Amino acid sequence: MGNDYRNAVEEMIEKTSTAWAPWTVVDANDKFYARVKVVQSLTKALEAV
Repeated sequence: MGNDYRNAVEEMIEKTSTAWAPWTVVDANDKFYARVKVVQSLTKALEAV
């Protein structure tokens, strides 16, 4: 990933992530790991409700 792209992504996340609707960055290089990470994030968010 180029530095310009990475910087743009980091800036977007910084400006749009909130306590009410936070971003969760998921490494998508491995589909299985990415899906596990998504399910873990959702579970944690639902437990907090």
